[in-house]
Amino acid sequence: MTATPSPSVTDGPPAPLAAGGAPAAPAAGGAPSPTRRRGSALEAAIFEAVLDQLASVGYARLTMDGVAAAAHTGKAALYRRWPCKEDLVLATVRHVLPTPDAIVLTGDLRADLLAVLGCVQRTVNSTHGSVLQMAALDSGADCQSLISDLVMGPCERRILEVLAAGAARGEVRPAAVSPLVAEVGPAMLLRRSMVDGSPVPDPYLISVVDDVLLALCGVDR
Repeated sequence: MTATPSPSVTDGPPAPLAAGGAPAAPAAGGAPSPTRRRGSALEAAIFEAVLDQLASVGYARLTMDGVAAAAHTGKAALYRRWPCKEDLVLATVRHVLPTPDAIVLTGDLRADLLAVLGCVQRTVNSTHGSVLQMAALDSGADCQSLISDLVMGPCERRILEVLAAGAARGEVRPAAVSPLVAEVGPAMLLRRSMVDGSPVPDPYLISVVDDVLLALCGVDR
């Protein structure tokens, strides 16, 4: 008589089938499927990954593969938007830099100068700011030009606007309403950050306004 074979230890109850014979979906409470990011959410994750990579490996060693891995996305998502790492870094710079044009001026000369120069201070003091300075030095003229166009240039124009308003009120000598005077404050903050390699402290910002800019404006303090 032939013995009936014992069931294998790997055997188990048959998997449940859904209608039509297909395997049933996993029970509720199982691991959820990963959320697929799109649009601005995906771009924000990519930009953050670029900043992380710039901080950890530098501009020269940054790669599209490394950014994609850090952002937990595929390279195709990057290449659909930016054909090369240079374009990706420039887009990141454009994304994170502040917009001096959004500053609301109050008509108070000192307060307005502090507010506009505070935009430069926040840029160079933030983690992003120090990373972007390194990127600008490594990547060359394009990145440096973008930082100038998006932050330094607008800040200088807003300072010129503040000086002109002060001159109209009789607080600023007319000769001080010049691009040269408007460049002084941003240049001093940028120089302090890049040469000293440390954040620009509030007392230094205040001193630039009180001891340099207001003096150039002819304001006695």
